[in-house]
Amino acid sequence: MDIDHKLLEKYWSGRCTPEEKLTVKAWMEKGCSHDQYELRSKRSEQEIKEELWERIANNSDNNLISNGQQPGMKGSYWAKVAAVLSLFIGAAWLLMFYPVEKEYKNQTPAYTIVTVPDGKRASLDLPDGSRVTLNAGSKLSYPKQFEADSRQVKLDGEGFFEVKKDHKRPFYVKANQSTVQVLGTRFNVKSVKGHVESVTVEEGKVNVKNNSNTESVLLTANMQAAIQQENITKISVDANRAIAWKRGELLLDNISLSQAVPEIERWYGIKITIKDQKLAQKRIKASFTNANSNEVMHDLATILNTTYTIKNKEASFGNK
Repeated sequence: MDIDHKLLEKYWSGRCTPEEKLTVKAWMEKGCSHDQYELRSKRSEQEIKEELWERIANNSDNNLISNGQQPGMKGSYWAKVAAVLSLFIGAAWLLMFYPVEKEYKNQTPAYTIVTVPDGKRASLDLPDGSRVTLNAGSKLSYPKQFEADSRQVKLDGEGFFEVKKDHKRPFYVKANQSTVQVLGTRFNVKSVKGHVESVTVEEGKVNVKNNSNTESVLLTANMQAAIQQENITKISVDANRAIAWKRGELLLDNISLSQAVPEIERWYGIKITIKDQKLAQKRIKASFTNANSNEVMHDLATILNTTYTIKNKEASFGNK
């Protein structure tokens, strides 16, 4: 059974069958599915809000008993109160699941903020028809309507952009240390804490500017820019490897275990401790496709010739 916004709405509004409840609970507890999912329902947020509040109002009118209820009905009363409260909780959770839209003073237009939790990935369409795939632990901010002369978004994390061509309105991605300018192309931006910020082009051309100064570089297909403080460099790469995550492939490309751990933590939504610090700088070159967290931990421990533990959302390498 597939997990989508319709099933999640049913779950949080208490309308799931027993089988559906088990499916959703298993999905939530697992926390490591890498199937991309659509963040938004086809309906507008206002329609969803109105439906939720209508359910709450109807439940209140039909189920809550009055102060004049006959004795012996106390248990039933509190059961019904609990039912309505569950609807409130479900409504709150569901509305948080959708991108948050806030009006910011002195900013036009309003911005939508999309946050993807660790262990998940998501795809969404922007107002101009461009498409973005966000990696785990990423956040994207974009206006409900783009300006007449430009299209600007802000990224914290990692995202793959498929930008719809519009020669009259350049597309800008602002990251922590750089700003990417394009007209229409396919490229990846990685702006993750603890990593060198990078921009990789799969198709077309992009201009990458360092936010610390005016230095910029022009990239074409299979080129990558690395941005560190006031420095910006470009190299040739295999773009297909740089965007392996988009295909559901966890690629650890000759990096140390200490560098790999944050990637694995975001990918699976778990916490990993390196108990034997001698392992921290050991290099890893491995690729995992559709593997669960236990399989990854087992294989890495074998490569590193060490032991591992994993229970629920906690894992570790080494015996100490």
